[in-house]
Amino acid sequence: MESEIGEVWGRFSDQIWADIPGVVSFSHCINGADEELKWFAESGDESWQFIDLRQPVLGDGFSRGRNGPKTAIQRL
Repeated sequence: MESEIGEVWGRFSDQIWADIPGVVSFSHCINGADEELKWFAESGDESWQFIDLRQPVLGDGFSRGRNGPKTAIQRL
């Protein structure tokens, strides 16, 4: 029987790496109605990708290191 943690380390991990689910563009963040996300996005620029994990569900996440070991990661 598969456990939820097994799913995270298996299928969900592979899915997050391949699909980058939940990515929100800089433009969407800056122009959207979410003031907290807008405030956070203002610390970046158009090259940034945002993933809102404030209300995560199983399968949400981001692929840390996907763009190389020197990729900056910033959390709010």
